[in-house]
Amino acid sequence: CDMIKTRLQILPTRAGMFSTGATIIKTEGISGLYMGFTAACYRHCIYSGSRYFAYEILKEKVFKRNEDGTFPLWKSALAAMSAGAIGQFA
Repeated sequence: CDMIKTRLQILPTRAGMFSTGATIIKTEGISGLYMGFTAACYRHCIYSGSRYFAYEILKEKVFKRNEDGTFPLWKSALAAMSAGAIGQFA
């Protein structure tokens, strides 16, 4: 669970994953494990959407297919890397 990972990263304890999860459940209830889940989903939708959109635009308008209709691997990789960088700042 992402909440357990985050707590383990920010709290200066030597507790393990299961004991941290149990503490969250005891103090905040089961819903405590899902705090921040909505924000993470929104972030993922925005990042993935902008990345896919940028990839398609780069593929069709910037790098363009070859005359025979193929799209070489190097162009695809370059478009994907560029789209990932663009998506990161969206």
